[in-house]
Amino acid sequence: MNRTYIALSINNQELNIETIYFTDRFLSKDVINPATQAKYTQEEKAALEVAALTAPEDGCIAISSFEPKATLWFDEKGAEAIVAHSDALTVKGNTVITSEGEVVAAAVSCLKSIPLTADNLTALHTSLEILGEGIRSVKTEKIQEDDTNSYVTVNGLVMKNGIIECDMKSRLLPDCWEAARGFIGIAFRIDDRDMEFEGFYIRPTNGRECDNAFRRAHGCQYFAYPGYIWSYYREFGISDYEAPVETIALDEWAHVKAVLIDDHARFYVNNELVLEVNHMQHRPTAGRIGFNTHIDSECFFKNLRVEILD
Repeated sequence: MNRTYIALSINNQELNIETIYFTDRFLSKDVINPATQAKYTQEEKAALEVAALTAPEDGCIAISSFEPKATLWFDEKGAEAIVAHSDALTVKGNTVITSEGEVVAAAVSCLKSIPLTADNLTALHTSLEILGEGIRSVKTEKIQEDDTNSYVTVNGLVMKNGIIECDMKSRLLPDCWEAARGFIGIAFRIDDRDMEFEGFYIRPTNGRECDNAFRRAHGCQYFAYPGYIWSYYREFGISDYEAPVETIALDEWAHVKAVLIDDHARFYVNNELVLEVNHMQHRPTAGRIGFNTHIDSECFFKNLRVEILD
């Protein structure tokens, strides 16, 4: 697991730099503390705040920018070049440059933040409420149907392969049934007719506070609508599409990340790889992405970031 930490909050719009993040892997070396321009002490490392970001495999430093609103990841070579500069640097597009315009490092990954506003979202079979920090959604139709097309989609955003990251939390509705699990997740590759898509969700009641071994084994789920929902896998004893997630609980934010490459997917929760799917059920095609709302759940989402590869 490669955790990320807030190394320095700059919030300088002129430099186009909001926050700098370091990873465990990078901090394990003798790294310069950007706040002191001296090497990190063990005490300074221990005091760093854990960030809700999941690093790509080659990511060492992340920098969030104002324009575009994005999170840029840099590999080891780029990270070392960035910290070697004691003078002010600026983010321009996918690069970090000096005041003279010299390119110091180019990002290996760029997650662009997607605004969650009323004119940017469309709800299907759910309610939609815009909140200061994100959105709230609850099922309004297909109430008793599992793993169905009840979601809020992002207008104009289409992708086949790429990365999706967001924060989510759920609460049980007051009139929920005894077996409610607080299901909440993301949907992707949604077709134009809302008849076919793939998704990933977590079951917060099966996480950290669950004392039932069977339920704890089912902390998260990949599914493909309409034919391959959770009941299909259970009926045929297929366990490859579920896994435990020890860090989740009701009414707590969880950071979820999906890396989608053709029929292969990796799903992360709170910076930890929890499920890897090598044979996704649908033929990979481009489609919309959205926030999936499930039975008996009051669902909250924020901080959507997306990188479209194709």
